[in-house]
Amino acid sequence: MQKWLRSYYLTVQVSHDSDEFVQITMPMTIHFHIKRDINSSCNTATITVLNLAEDTRRKVFLDNYKNMYYKRVELRAGYPDVGLRAARIDKKRAWEYEQVLPLIFKGNIQNAYSRRNGVNYETTIHALDGGFAYVNGYSSRQFAKGTTDKQMLNTLVADLPHIEKGKIGNFNVSLTRSNTLDVPTIQAFQDISEGNWFIDLETLHCLLPNEVFEGNIKVIDANCGLMGTPLRQESFLTFEMMFEPRLQIGQAIEVKAGTETIYNGTYRVVGIEHTGVISDAQSGTCKTKVSLAYCSTTPVIL
Repeated sequence: MQKWLRSYYLTVQVSHDSDEFVQITMPMTIHFHIKRDINSSCNTATITVLNLAEDTRRKVFLDNYKNMYYKRVELRAGYPDVGLRAARIDKKRAWEYEQVLPLIFKGNIQNAYSRRNGVNYETTIHALDGGFAYVNGYSSRQFAKGTTDKQMLNTLVADLPHIEKGKIGNFNVSLTRSNTLDVPTIQAFQDISEGNWFIDLETLHCLLPNEVFEGNIKVIDANCGLMGTPLRQESFLTFEMMFEPRLQIGQAIEVKAGTETIYNGTYRVVGIEHTGVISDAQSGTCKTKVSLAYCSTTPVIL
């Protein structure tokens, strides 16, 4: 994959009770810092766009004390081909441009505001992935004797607002007696999966330590932008690479480090941190920091 001509496509819901979305893309300059991981906590995003029109700034705005409502934000970014990049000015082809870029963040806005900084107007969005579900998900359910953990996990996803079901692993322990739940849904997932769950891109996954799924990128080496030598600490490997939007939390990845072959092997992606600038007017870098967990046994692909 050629990593040049970066671009992005940002959509922001105008209001929690409206289906209208603001669509922002090049040539507007964007700065972003996105952190996603496998921990049982919310992924975060801070997105800043320069010099939006006054009407657009008003539509994006969200007061810090009104975050009890769900207001969606999605950011796609990557390396489209030249034809699609040029077509961004063609509104009739906007859907095509959107589909070609990988989704790197999806969540609900906590607050959004604009301020003037020198000659620029900066519009900043702070968002959480799954934050609305953490606060508002609640489960009051009964499960019969013999129900497996996997069946319970599949059922409980419906109690998390704005969350889709992802990969559910082989949680095959069965109830020895009927069970009644009347707890926050997040607590139920924590207890039943013993902490082996996470929300990424508003999709909930429950994976055992040896379980993975296939991603859109299968190998990381110097050809796809690996920068420097990876750092290994116990069974974890971390490194920086050129902005790689196709990586997904929980996927399997093969590492081929040319200078340190002892790090080569199959890992599970447990952390992604995207930081950078995408602009036609400002120079800037885009990097991805990746955290991996080594698969000591042959991973089970779901």
